Amino acid sequence: MIDNAIFINCPFDNEYLPLLRALLFVAKFYGLDVKIASLELDSKSNRLTRIISLMKEAKYSVHDLSRMKSDKEGEYYRMNMPFELGLDYGISDEGNVFLIFENEAYELKKALSDINGWDVRPHNNEPERLISEFRRWIVANRELPENVKNYSPSYIWYKYNDFYASFSDHMTMHKMKDDEISVREYMNFIDRYLSSK
Repeated sequence: MIDNAIFINCPFDNEYLPLLRALLFVAKFYGLDVKIASLELDSKSNRLTRIISLMKEAKYSVHDLSRMKSDKEGEYYRMNMPFELGLDYGISDEGNVFLIFENEAYELKKALSDINGWDVRPHNNEPERLISEFRRWIVANRELPENVKNYSPSYIWYKYNDFYASFSDHMTMHKMKDDEISVREYMNFIDRYLSSK
């Protein structure tokens, strides 16, 4: 288990993209080494084996279960996220620390009653709220220098917006669309931004 590694289990659709981008930024902002299945696009490797390997590497885990509920009649529930939460919980030890997101407060417990008693945090589909909840969680669970602990949620949100403006300019300049940039490229852009500040 790597002390500064974080496993992220979340949806990868376009609707979730604003939340994913905010989540990746705040994780990198706190110096965490992100482990996420979409980082590698290797068709020959078994996806589940790769996911379990990433889980084993990470001390911290974020599981976003906000998209479990179907939106339309005939649409299936999304089961990958709760399945991966169960896998991660099953292989974790006492040193692992989890953050579980839902959309609205107490919504998850209607579908997953075994989670009663766990501290599940709502983000209300708002990137700013997600950043704030992540900050609260990481400050409570990780040894951080005092000056880093003092960064407020609004400061991190400001930094994210500053970063995202430069990222958007880059996308426009190179005529790239959202679905044309990989998670790895996006995280490299975050790294360049953070190292220049």
